[in-house]
Amino acid sequence: LNRVSVRYQLRALTKEQTTQYIDFQIAQAGGDVKVFDDSVKAAIHDFTGGVPRQINNLATACLSCHRQLGELVKHYEMDVQVHTVAALAAEALVLDS
Repeated sequence: LNRVSVRYQLRALTKEQTTQYIDFQIAQAGGDVKVFDDSVKAAIHDFTGGVPRQINNLATACLSCHRQLGELVKHYEMDVQVHTVAALAAEALVLDS
């Protein structure tokens, strides 16, 4: 077998592109895009610098935390908050390195 290697580098997304990317990914997974309000999407962008892989990791960490908190308080309708993004950013982004 021959091995073919392809390397491609994505540029960082703008804040607007990050918002659209997050909404698209959530919608494709069958979720409600309202789980992240605009301030949360902006915070995700700020902490990740618009890097898609880091956006995925931080957004996933936020959703996981949101789900766990929802189970604890039995009120899953609450939205992910900006302070959640800040609290998870360091951990989620360090794991990505």
